Amino acid sequence: MGNALPIERLLHAGVRHAIGWRSGAFAELHAGAMAQYDQASPAQARARSLRLLRHVVFRAYHHVPHYHQVLTERRLTPRDVRDFDDLRLLPLLGRDDIRRAGSALHAGGRSRIGARKDATGGSTGTPVEFLRSVTQAAAIIANEDRTWRWYGVAPGARQALIWGADRDVPPTEDALRWPNRLLGIRRLNAFALDDDRCAIFAGQLNDFQPEIIYGYATALHRFAQWTQANPGRLRISPLAIRSSAEVLLPEARASIEAAFGGPVFDYYGARDCGPIAGECRARDGMHVYTDVTWVEIVRDDGSPCAPGEVGEVVITKLLEHAMPLIRYRTGDRAAWHTGEQPCSCGLTLPRMTQLAGRVGDFVVTPKGASVHGEYFTHLFYHAAGVARFQVRQVAADRLRILVEPSPGQVPAAELLAYVQQASADKFGAGPDAVTVELVRQIVPGATGKHRFVLPLGATAAEPLAWMPQ
Repeated sequence: MGNALPIERLLHAGVRHAIGWRSGAFAELHAGAMAQYDQASPAQARARSLRLLRHVVFRAYHHVPHYHQVLTERRLTPRDVRDFDDLRLLPLLGRDDIRRAGSALHAGGRSRIGARKDATGGSTGTPVEFLRSVTQAAAIIANEDRTWRWYGVAPGARQALIWGADRDVPPTEDALRWPNRLLGIRRLNAFALDDDRCAIFAGQLNDFQPEIIYGYATALHRFAQWTQANPGRLRISPLAIRSSAEVLLPEARASIEAAFGGPVFDYYGARDCGPIAGECRARDGMHVYTDVTWVEIVRDDGSPCAPGEVGEVVITKLLEHAMPLIRYRTGDRAAWHTGEQPCSCGLTLPRMTQLAGRVGDFVVTPKGASVHGEYFTHLFYHAAGVARFQVRQVAADRLRILVEPSPGQVPAAELLAYVQQASADKFGAGPDAVTVELVRQIVPGATGKHRFVLPLGATAAEPLAWMPQ
């Protein structure tokens, strides 16, 4: 079928943006500023980022109780944040801090008009709830178009998604429903990548001829492996493939490119953080969207890392007004690019490399089907009494789900029964094949980061035994 016609792209882009318009999110207000920012000199870009950063701190101090208290306790005012280094006067913000602060992190007044509640996918095993303002929502839409333009793809291009969030890809969605026709999108739910679904989706893609493909790194790789095992079944020529949500390993990139016949670009973002960084056509590190998200890479003691030194990624959302996140710890690890010369693509945005710590794993059912690990995080959404969980595949036909209760709370027996039944149904090995256990603590791995799924053969420390108070 070839590329989409201009009129078709206009239709798809218009419908996609109209979804944002309904909630007051006008991406067009950001698109021009982003295009100018991409062409700005390093000094001009830093000046704009600093203005945005100081504005975030100002609004947080005056409108967000948590930050007003934090700055007051440190005898600070927004005037004390004069440069990027001054941001380190404020403490790091972790997921547990967000839970403790609760609504004290929400802005008051007009800043919350139109804001919507959302939650992370739980790649750390513990979903975090947050607010997203219409300004941030519009910036996310505009940044999508901006990044695709880096790859030479016009807005409104036909896209295929291999994704897993139920709120984004309903498990029973028919890929040919009319809303998807208007949006120019086809979807495959990554929670159940068995051979039959891969074959059906390949046929749909052949008819649809997507210009871009977007998905989880492991899900794209799994579909690519099926394609390579069934030569001739997939006949498409996408302009670009974008991998996200997990670490893109070199072997996976090579396999995906061979299967789909197009270049793969890595993208780094998160539901709670928004857009963070993305590869350009040079694919020499990921450019940080420093007009949307300010990034620090820090050591364990909070001091800044030198170029090439791996540390934790800490972000400040520059366009979020409803629930500002300042110096938010992502739990991910990366390093600043060591290259002294600007990127050959012409962009002057800083680059990061060595992104690690976001590897998502599949659980493989006794019948050989692959279930994306994030499926299990959706079972725990809004679950009271759950601090974190971990799914361990201890045998080809057995899962062990560990649940660490929140301090002073115990999850309801009905919740644990629901998790056990839903997991057993998805795993397809009978009700006794899945156990759900309360444990006092799920011991983190050697890197210090919690993994929400341990596939068959993975090693892990035994949890501390459950000791009810």
